[in-house]
Formats: sequence, C-alpha cells, structure tokens
Amino acid sequence: MTDVTDVVPQLRTEYLRRDVDGECLVWSPVAAEPAVLDPVVSVMLDVIDGEASIGDLATEVHEEVGVPFDVALRQVARTVQLLDAAGMLASSSLRIEDAVVPRQLFANPPNP
Repeated sequence: MTDVTDVVPQLRTEYLRRDVDGECLVWSPVAAEPAVLDPVVSVMLDVIDGEASIGDLATEVHEEVGVPFDVALRQVARTVQLLDAAGMLASSSLRIEDAVVPRQLFANPPNP
C-alpha cells in the first residue's frame, strides 16, 4: 500500500444525499448512478472536511474508537477509495459518458 497519510480528501459540494431507513444513498453529478454507502462510510462522509489528511482522520478514529492505528488507517483509506469510486471527491475523475456508453440500450434485446 502506498503512503496515503498526507492525502487530504475533499468532498464535492454538489451531490445529493438521502438517508432512508438507516441507509445512506449518495449521487454525485459525475456518476452515472447513485451509490449506497455502508454505515462506516456514511459516518466518514460527515467527518471529511477537506482540511484533515487521511493520517489525521485515522488518528481520530484510532483515538475515538480504540482500534489500532494501522486498522484505522486501512479503514479510512478504504472509505476514501469508495467515495472516490462513487464520484464524491473533488478529485474524482469519473465521467458519466464512460459509465453509460457501454450499457445495453434494452434489458432484453428484441428477438427477430
């Protein structure tokens, strides 16, 4: 794993978030579809402020939750990676066209 402790994740400002029955659904304007976040990522969504680095966030998790620092670092890095994949980070390079173009036009292609 590369050293990511100095990376400062920053969330996009323009995304939709809906919390329904304990589930968190987010939709970034650069993503083709919404993403369902697990409870850990949902909590981190409220904590990532664009000022704290991954190392700082891992230290906070380590101190607040009491898990070993290396476990906290892996969880925070995993969270940032999931948010990036969902297009939630300002640095996310997703493009809707890339996700939509490969899809089939019809769920069941017509029979001749």
